[in-house]
Amino acid sequence: MAEPQPGVYLLPSDLADEAWLTRCCTGLSLGKRRTWSYSQLETPIPELLASSTTEAKLEFSDLGVPVVVLAFLPKQLVHAFIRSVRENGPWPIVAVVTPGMMKMTLQELLTHLCDDRRKEDTLRKQNSRS
Repeated sequence: MAEPQPGVYLLPSDLADEAWLTRCCTGLSLGKRRTWSYSQLETPIPELLASSTTEAKLEFSDLGVPVVVLAFLPKQLVHAFIRSVRENGPWPIVAVVTPGMMKMTLQELLTHLCDDRRKEDTLRKQNSRS
């Protein structure tokens, strides 16, 4: 298997997400951009990160927002991408590859990220009531 490469990986929620990601990445040297799909749910993350192809069949998540995974990028590029996302909306589910993630499948990662998003939403609602 090839080595995982720096880049940006997208699981889109609708057709507009590709254009949105292009706007967010404009002017940033973020490495390769690849699109993942639900047909890859059982695929280990290291295998997805090493793949040199984009999934041909475009499928959309039912999460309502895009999922973006940033892999092996310098901290300053991660921060620049997040600033760009804030300017270009919507707020996606964003993850930065960690050693623990490298032991997961795409399904396990999505479950983990959705749990994190629910916790984030709950905290936001609690803070807005305070």
